[in-house]
Amino acid sequence: MKILKFGGTSVANANNIKLVLSIIEKKAAQSTKMAVVVSAFSGVTDLLILAATKAASKDLSFNDLVTQIQEKHQKAIEELINPSQQKNLTEVINTDIYRLKTLLEGCFLLGELSNRTSDAIVGIGELLSSQIIAKALEQKVPNSEFKDAREIIKTNNHFGKAVVNFELSNQLINEYFNSKATKINVVPGFIAASIDGYSTTLGRGGSDYTAAIIAGALNAEILEIWTDVSGMFTANPKIVKQARPIDFISYQEAMELSHFGAKVLYPPTIQPVLKLNIPIVIKNTFEPEAPGTYISSERNENENPIKGISHIDNIALLTLEGSGMIGVSGSSKRLFEVLSNENINVIFITQASSEHSICIGILNEDAKKAQSAIDKAFEVEISQNKIDSTIVEENLCIVALVGENMKNHQGLSGKMFSTLGKNNVNIRAIAQGASERNISAVINKRDVKKALNSLHECFFEDNAKQLNLFVMGVGNVGEKFIGQIHQQKKYLKENLKINLRVIALSNSRKMLFDEDGIELKDWKTSLELGEITNKDKFISDVIALNLRNSIFVDVTANESISQTYSNYLRQNIAVVTCNKIACSSAYDNYSNLKQLSRKFNSPFLFETNVGAGLPIIDTLKHLIASGDKVHKIQAVLSGSLNFIFNNFDDKNSFHDVVKEAGVQGFTEPDPKIDLSGVDVARKILILIRESGYKMEMEEITNESFLPIECMETKNNEAFFASLIKHSSHFENIYKEALAKECRLKYVAKFENGKASVGLQFIPKESPFYNLEGKSFAKSFQAQLSYELTSNINILSAYKISEVKTDYRSGRLDKPLTPKNRFFFNLSYESNRKSNGSLWKYDFTYNWLGKQRFPSTVNNPDEYRMGKFSPEINLINTQLEKEISTAKDIIRSARNIRLNVEMPNKQPLRSLKIVTNDTSLQNELKNVEHIILNELNVKEIIFENNISEWVKYICKPNYQELGPKLGKDVNKLKSELDSLNQDEIADIIEAGSFTFSNQKIDLHSLDLQLVATADRPNQDIVNDFLISLNTDIDDELLEERISREIVSLIQKLRKESDYDITDRIITTVSSEDEIVLSAIKSHVKYIQNETLSVSFSTVKKPGIENLLNYSISIQIEKS
Repeated sequence: MKILKFGGTSVANANNIKLVLSIIEKKAAQSTKMAVVVSAFSGVTDLLILAATKAASKDLSFNDLVTQIQEKHQKAIEELINPSQQKNLTEVINTDIYRLKTLLEGCFLLGELSNRTSDAIVGIGELLSSQIIAKALEQKVPNSEFKDAREIIKTNNHFGKAVVNFELSNQLINEYFNSKATKINVVPGFIAASIDGYSTTLGRGGSDYTAAIIAGALNAEILEIWTDVSGMFTANPKIVKQARPIDFISYQEAMELSHFGAKVLYPPTIQPVLKLNIPIVIKNTFEPEAPGTYISSERNENENPIKGISHIDNIALLTLEGSGMIGVSGSSKRLFEVLSNENINVIFITQASSEHSICIGILNEDAKKAQSAIDKAFEVEISQNKIDSTIVEENLCIVALVGENMKNHQGLSGKMFSTLGKNNVNIRAIAQGASERNISAVINKRDVKKALNSLHECFFEDNAKQLNLFVMGVGNVGEKFIGQIHQQKKYLKENLKINLRVIALSNSRKMLFDEDGIELKDWKTSLELGEITNKDKFISDVIALNLRNSIFVDVTANESISQTYSNYLRQNIAVVTCNKIACSSAYDNYSNLKQLSRKFNSPFLFETNVGAGLPIIDTLKHLIASGDKVHKIQAVLSGSLNFIFNNFDDKNSFHDVVKEAGVQGFTEPDPKIDLSGVDVARKILILIRESGYKMEMEEITNESFLPIECMETKNNEAFFASLIKHSSHFENIYKEALAKECRLKYVAKFENGKASVGLQFIPKESPFYNLEGKSFAKSFQAQLSYELTSNINILSAYKISEVKTDYRSGRLDKPLTPKNRFFFNLSYESNRKSNGSLWKYDFTYNWLGKQRFPSTVNNPDEYRMGKFSPEINLINTQLEKEISTAKDIIRSARNIRLNVEMPNKQPLRSLKIVTNDTSLQNELKNVEHIILNELNVKEIIFENNISEWVKYICKPNYQELGPKLGKDVNKLKSELDSLNQDEIADIIEAGSFTFSNQKIDLHSLDLQLVATADRPNQDIVNDFLISLNTDIDDELLEERISREIVSLIQKLRKESDYDITDRIITTVSSEDEIVLSAIKSHVKYIQNETLSVSFSTVKKPGIENLLNYSISIQIEKS
């Protein structure tokens, strides 16, 4: 016996009903008997409720609604029923319509609507639809008929949401269906009858419940619920566009999701089928071939522990608190008793362990009634100031993570709250049941969309991240930026898991918003049709959208736009800008923006302020963060001025070169901005501030090379005329440079707390001398002098050619240390002074990831990255594959360490990789050093006896086989469980399996590779096994102890406020032989890492604990 239920949208009109009839007809050919439960036509129940309300309010327009209902059903009859049978059915329907009118007229005359009358009225929708569908089905499947649910489902007299009398109902259902040979019975959902014959209803959405009651009574093989979506989704697809159907879910998980607003399923539906283990399938009427969601008692431990994210809107939070509750028994009882007496449903409960407060969540509509009742119940305590009056917060929302396996996974709640926190979603209250099947948080209603999307992105979207851009400024640079996004969008999504959407665009005239993302193919046309630009409205619209991962992008040079950054940062909206004005404004404003960024966790990024997006500012941040101090900055920062002075010579006048620079777009529309040095001063000021120094623009000396008359011109025409007039001035500068065998460069400099910008004569020995190129990306070169230790001084010259693709370090995305840091096509030079000798290291890195070229100055030109032009199609895909496999191994091995509580600091002897794939072994040997380094392991051992370590287990694919086999799917599971490995191997080879004379294809089975023994130190990675040797011998322990000693000494150095260059004298005391032996074996390592010029040990008890050994450490400056 199969039970099918079709919802209101499935039977909304004649066309939809035809689809329903087609589904039933196909099912009838496969099944012996079926019961089909149907809802009212879509919208009819709402019309009935409205008509009843209007009638009780003495509003005669209820008659118009009755006419509308009658016409809707008459139209369905005309389209579905043969003309010869229409008359009889119309008479039946009109009889019900007449009864409806009678009931409504009674309400009109009395001016009231009782619950009993309401049930009689709203249940008519199901009666009308089921009789029409039954007659239409009879034309296709003659052996079918209508059965009134009121005759077989009996309830109490609690009108509005009656309680089913299961004992009597089950008896009546069995008597009817067992006595009937009818193949298909069409039953109206939602309605039932009391024992004394009055119509009752099972609550809104009760048609699901009707189907479940019949399924439970008949012990049906399966319950199919057909609706307008392809199953239960991971989140509400109307709010989360990336939500996807859940293939398989347990009864408990489905119940939690349906309770928390997953409207596909009515919450009580599961109860009648739960004990009998009757599977439920949620299917899509409009996509009948879609697998849908299969609900049963089966669990899959290997699936995502989170099955879905749901929410309940319009929640009010009531808080009862006060010292008078502490230690007083019965306070909670009194609170919930009051709410029960007022028929108020409590959705959410949380209480502090101090008993100082109790917090409950209820529906908004019940808030005032609840507040009044609670205050009245506790009025004595309130009058005595022992308890505060009830605090009510309305317009909130509950967001819940649901999953049966959450209790077996650590860190899920932390991940949930961290994700909400990062997106500036404030959590008002938290609750989690002991079963850990649900983690709930109360948040502001306005944040619900952002919360659901960010949580879904975190738990379901394969680490994909959606970034929502709000772009201000689409001139020359902005247009290129939009074009770049459009060009790279697919690559970013597929390779970097970044889904980039432009939500808003604005120029000085028009602005355009599209919450679903602006189509970038024709954005200019769309922008022209947008609304008039209003800076304040742009800000308010961005904030009102409240999207996750929102980024405001400023591609202007407008000061007023730069003054709006704080508005965005305060709302957890990141700011990315190429506008230098904000970061070069007053230091207090710059500092305030940085503080807001940290306070609200809102990134404030301005890498393009200096270096056209090359990682100059980021490099400085890493240097400062790692303890380095910048003493000197010397840089050529202007591509415009570099172009001008590279092309200015005795054949090209200064006037002509400046004019050409403007034509090619290298200078600002007003070239004085570039030539005056203001732009360069802003850039060096930003670098100075990012280096940790406080400086104002007025403190930078601007040594202008332009005559005063040129600077005082009012327009471009006068400016260019002044350049011609003073041509001899510029020619003299050029001749002086020529005479000194120098080249002209506009240099920014910072040293000893002072900064200047100006034109300089650059000698041949300077790294700036050979600086060439037309654009900044081809011509940037800067020197950073910073001190690592007292005897190592590094001078790094960054010479960067045009960047065409991302750099991959081959280091698993971990940043390199300052000593080894390099970017893109980067030549890195260091001068190391040691024992009076100068050692030069020239590292040139091939970005293809194949090798580092030899450390010589005589590398051929094609190996020098300054002249190397990479192509994306040359990317080393084999290396990427090897790195990807290495990442998987490292991730799994780290999880093993976590599970056995083995810290990463502890060196381990070996990692065993078991695979019969020799090519995989060879690939892993290429990245063996990376795996060893990342896992702190001494060696990798390869074995190829994989069959001794792993085995296959075979289970049914419940999503696919559940609807076909029903309860027999559990028999299939038992048969598959009994198979040995050879039999499973035969199934894999044959590609199918025979069960009860049915051929089961391999894709309908769930094959899993698992370890033969359940050991905490091993794991399956892809299709091979890794085993981490977690045994610790004395040698490994001593190495760990030495590292811990280094950490303790470094901590003491920091607490003593020693400079990173200070040498120290160290004394370690311990009576444990293993500690003393560790020091003896690793003393040179400890000394080098801690800058200990003298290191001694004393055998006596220590006062501190180090790995359960006693130790004391004393340090002093040398």
